[in-house]
Amino acid sequence: MPKLFVALSVLSCAFSVHAASVVHSLTEFDSLLTLNLEQLARIPVTTAARSPQAWKDVQGSLWVVTEQEIKQRGYRHLADLLRDLPSVDVQGPYSTSSRISIRGVTGNTKLLILQDGVRIGAPAGELVPISINYPLYMAKQVEVLLTPGSALYGADAVTGVVNIISKQAEQQHTQQLSYEGSETRYQHGHLLLTGRIGQSYPFMLGVHKEQFNNQHLAEQYPDVFNFNDLRDNQGQVIVPVQARQAFQSLATAESVWSTLKIHPTTELGLHYRVVRYPTDYTTLADFTDYGGFWEDRFLTAYGRYQQQLTPKLSTNTLVSWSNYRLDKDSYFNNIFSGYMNGYKYAESKKLSIDSQWRYAFATQHQLMAGLVFDHLRAVPRTTDLSQPYDPNLSVEQQHLYYLGTNNSLPVKIFQVTQDNLGVFLQDQYQWSPQLSSQAGIRFDDNSDYKASTSPYVGLKYIYSPKTILSLTYSQAYLAPSPSYSYEHFGSFTGQQDSQGRYLADTFRVPNPDLQPETAKALEFVINHELKPHWQLISTAYGSRLQNLILFASPTPSPVSEFINGGWIKNTDHNVNLGESVAYGVELSSRYRQQHYELWGHYSFTDGYLSTNKGEEELPYNAKHKLKLGATWRHKQGWFISPSLYFIGQSRVPSSASDGSRAVTVPSYQLFNMYAGYPQIVQGVDVFMRIENIASSKYYHAGGSSKRSLVQLPQLDRTITLGFELGF
Repeated sequence: MPKLFVALSVLSCAFSVHAASVVHSLTEFDSLLTLNLEQLARIPVTTAARSPQAWKDVQGSLWVVTEQEIKQRGYRHLADLLRDLPSVDVQGPYSTSSRISIRGVTGNTKLLILQDGVRIGAPAGELVPISINYPLYMAKQVEVLLTPGSALYGADAVTGVVNIISKQAEQQHTQQLSYEGSETRYQHGHLLLTGRIGQSYPFMLGVHKEQFNNQHLAEQYPDVFNFNDLRDNQGQVIVPVQARQAFQSLATAESVWSTLKIHPTTELGLHYRVVRYPTDYTTLADFTDYGGFWEDRFLTAYGRYQQQLTPKLSTNTLVSWSNYRLDKDSYFNNIFSGYMNGYKYAESKKLSIDSQWRYAFATQHQLMAGLVFDHLRAVPRTTDLSQPYDPNLSVEQQHLYYLGTNNSLPVKIFQVTQDNLGVFLQDQYQWSPQLSSQAGIRFDDNSDYKASTSPYVGLKYIYSPKTILSLTYSQAYLAPSPSYSYEHFGSFTGQQDSQGRYLADTFRVPNPDLQPETAKALEFVINHELKPHWQLISTAYGSRLQNLILFASPTPSPVSEFINGGWIKNTDHNVNLGESVAYGVELSSRYRQQHYELWGHYSFTDGYLSTNKGEEELPYNAKHKLKLGATWRHKQGWFISPSLYFIGQSRVPSSASDGSRAVTVPSYQLFNMYAGYPQIVQGVDVFMRIENIASSKYYHAGGSSKRSLVQLPQLDRTITLGFELGF
């Protein structure tokens, strides 16, 4: 990383980087502190309507976190920010392989993540973490829409939309270099450069690297990570305890981000991210040999053209190409692979063209229409491989074989091609000074599954100058990922029947007939301003999701000859068989003065999950959550931001129960603190972070298998120190 920093610094000089004074930067930062809540409500946002509007005019629950709040609360990456929002549960080691639930609905793939309106997640809906792979060092603000957004964004906007709004090269006046580290081998660093190519083309370039280690968990929770012999399903010892891998849990992330303005109307951009994390953190110690990892790689390149064609008509066209790859050396090593390295591979590529047109009939009436085309090619996640996949060879040239077949039965590797055409329409109308509406609808036609329609309607009523009421209804859908539709895995016993066929007990087989999950949601919001510095927000909501893809079920009849030369006794596949209903309330308060701010959220979420196995409480959801925080800034510049969390009991799915253990996770309290001193000397900021000040033992909800940890242990007190240079 230091070599990369030096190289980029030299490169920035070649491009004539121009940095403004530190004094100017501080003045701009202080100007945010003087804004009261009424002035903040006029901050321009784009996520809720896909077009600029004032924050106060947004339909639905849109939370905006400004650059000032990101800095003063110490948000390093998206998981830091999300855990502070109402009705959001971040389970697992949130800085590595987190699981996100929003308003009782669980699933990382159900939350759409954008940066400046560009999708930066996995193009084929692969399941990936939302953690250290989404840094915020370049963010001007982050907009989080906690209502379904499929009417404007299509698939994968079921629980909401996150849009990281980047700083602009024309407005950024200083370069940044930061580093943060701790005694637990945590490290975080970023470099942000601004400059011009020649005199005409402003650009920004950022790099980031982060690593997080849960290594000390084995010492802090010896009962959880107690090592014994590793045995197979028949009780035979496969790996003696003395030959086992030591516990390890290191996660790393790297990223490069860049934008270039080649014309006031035209922008080019690039995102490259890599995240590597352990595959065995949620598995019981008696069923895994530690050391396995996943490494996800993402690349997105885009070009955007936007222009005001006439005083009333504007256009915005985005062309993007994205690629996801699961690194060929990724593997797990547990009872399901016979304690051998089970390698995996997946890849997807998507070309997307998104064009929208906005026409203003008058100040109070605006109409927007759009057309979207996506072309996707994917190799869904493979079965367990005995050796790494070779990306340089075609699928037909791999010469890979199923485990337990003495390298005689070739592995089936699927290839998927999908085309999707989407059309959307949105109308915004101001009926009177008090009443406004926003309605939209989107129609998608996909070559792999039936057409989907996603409507949305919202009403906003100004009851009084200090009280605003908002009611929204929306529908959304989640397209089945090729990894779910074509998922297959299993292993053969190594034995053959009288016909020479290799035998297997159970195999997961593909189900290309999976249909999209669907969602309906209703929300009512009361926004009340007690004083210009004090705001209360009350929200009631409900949602119903159907066609959920939750658990695999036996096939109508065993697909025994799914693999030529093999015989499988039992087969199952993924099916649409679940439904969830969630409802709740949120009570949020915010009090802001020039030198301090207080905020708090209480949320209650309840409901049920229903499958062919019965009805149960919503998993990965704490019914009661109270999140409190404050920031106090001294007139000399230093600040302190404590935060306090009271998180109620949560659960994992009942499938994790083996009849002898509970599936509940106890409630916990957590006290954190972040403090900093900007400009302790000219151009240098210093800061300190303390997580879990009381060093309490607490747990998050774990996996859904009978061989998974129900209660995931979390680290005790950790202290990190860091600095940021402005030059």
